[in-house]
Amino acid sequence: MLTKEESEKLFMFCLEELRLLIDEGYCVDRLKTVKDTIELLHNNSKEDIPHYEQKILDMVKHRLINIGLKNYGKLDLKTDPRDFIKENLEEVGDCLVYTAIKLLQIIDRE
Repeated sequence: MLTKEESEKLFMFCLEELRLLIDEGYCVDRLKTVKDTIELLHNNSKEDIPHYEQKILDMVKHRLINIGLKNYGKLDLKTDPRDFIKENLEEVGDCLVYTAIKLLQIIDRE
């Protein structure tokens, strides 16, 4: 299940999308996004997924919905102009930097 905070964020996202539909007129893509998000809320089940695996899925889902969808809109692999290999390499570089910083913090505490 989603946490109360995650459910509230998704609900608010849906309301905002519906408001935009009303303000801007009918839009198939936005309507589908709202439908998919509501289905995600409705179908969110953790019954068969072990605890830590579910935490990982929740984290990925949070990033997709609260970061990716809000910043970039609905993902369309056929038309998305981003270079995902380049972006991946940049993210891995960032990860190495953050990991090194955390290791230095741990070493400094010892």
